[in-house]
Amino acid sequence: MDEQAKKDVIQFYGSLFQKYGDTPQSCGWSPEGQKFRFEKLINIAALDNKKILDIGCGLGHLYPFILKRYKNVEYTGVDINQKMIAYAQKKYKKARFICRDILEYPLKERFGFAFISGIFNDSIIPDATNFLKRMISETFKMCDYGLAFNFISTYVNLNSKSQACHDPVTILDYCINNITRKVSLFHHYDRCEVCLFLYKKPDNEKKDN
Repeated sequence: MDEQAKKDVIQFYGSLFQKYGDTPQSCGWSPEGQKFRFEKLINIAALDNKKILDIGCGLGHLYPFILKRYKNVEYTGVDINQKMIAYAQKKYKKARFICRDILEYPLKERFGFAFISGIFNDSIIPDATNFLKRMISETFKMCDYGLAFNFISTYVNLNSKSQACHDPVTILDYCINNITRKVSLFHHYDRCEVCLFLYKKPDNEKKDN
C-alpha cells in the first residue's frame, strides 16, 4: 500500500470512528455482519492457549469475541490507525495493540494463528488483489499453525464502487502454489464473502509430500 492510500484508509476509518465510536460501524460493519464474519474465521481451529495475531484489528473487537469461546488466549492486534489502536489498548488492558504496517515493518515474532478480516474489501487501496496476496504471504510467515482471512467474491450479487472484489479461483490458486497446499475455502455462505483457512504442516509432516 502506497503512502497516499495509507493516509486515505486512516482518514476514512478515522472519520467512521469519530462518527460511530466503539461500534462495528466504525470498522465498516453492521453488528450482525461483524459477528457473522468472526464466527466463520474462528472456526479455523481450537484457539485455547494460543498466541493470536489480528491484522487490521481496528478497535480490537475480535479479542472479546474469541474470549467467549476460548481460554488463555494471548492476543496481539495490529492496525495502521493510531487513534483506534490507542482506544483498543486502553479498553483491553490484557491484550497488546501495535500501530504498524507489517508489509513495511514485519513483526519479528511467531504466533499460533493469525486473522485478517475486512481489510481486503476497500477500493481505496490500489491494486487490491496484489495487496491481498502480499499481506497473506507476509502474515503466514509469522504463523506456526494457520491463517484465516476473508474477502468479497467477484461473484457478488451487487457491485459497489466502494468495494474491492477478488476472484476466489485466483486467490485459491495463489495460496496453493505460493503459500501452502493445506487450504480450506468457503464460498457457499451469505453476504457474498469468501473465507479461507491456510494451514502449516507440523514439523513431523514436512517431507516430500
